[in-house]
Amino acid sequence: MFQYSQELSEKIADKYKHLFEIKGCYENVFKLVNEVGELKPFSKLSVLFCYMPGAAGFYYRHAFCLYNNMIVEPLLHLNMKEKNLDDIVPIKLMAANEYIDLLLADGRYDLASVLKDDDIRAYNGSEIPLNPVDLSDLVSSVTKSPDEFLLVMHSAMNGNGIYIPGSVQPAPESEARENVYAEDMDDEGMEI
Repeated sequence: MFQYSQELSEKIADKYKHLFEIKGCYENVFKLVNEVGELKPFSKLSVLFCYMPGAAGFYYRHAFCLYNNMIVEPLLHLNMKEKNLDDIVPIKLMAANEYIDLLLADGRYDLASVLKDDDIRAYNGSEIPLNPVDLSDLVSSVTKSPDEFLLVMHSAMNGNGIYIPGSVQPAPESEARENVYAEDMDDEGMEI
């Protein structure tokens, strides 16, 4: 589905290395959109928020720029040419101008508030093991109390997806999703 532009990524990484930070993908995307002349015309530029496979078999929330529908990743240590790009779970693919509008509406580089529903839909529609930090952030965004947090987190960790407390329909259960979070726990989430 996605392809990687190694040549353009290396060119940008070399010329603009002072702009980009490790573990700063959201800020890096903002800088790519606003400060990198090689990604013009603007009409050929889009932004992808997604879940990427990473360490220990977990998926991590990430953002890329795409130019001419090809991923541009200035953090070369991520070694995109070696990754199976078919494993990317899209959260939202948007034109650069829509990205700027959402950035203004959210006020944060990660667009966590405005993409919350898209994040939940992408997670619930996949069978990915989301890393505990991103999962906790996502569950925190839909819960109002510690009790709700624990209930929704328990549901998510048992493969039932994330549901919004008080909603009529919980997320559909996925029999295929494995419980990778708690191998030695019983049905109640207690250690065996």
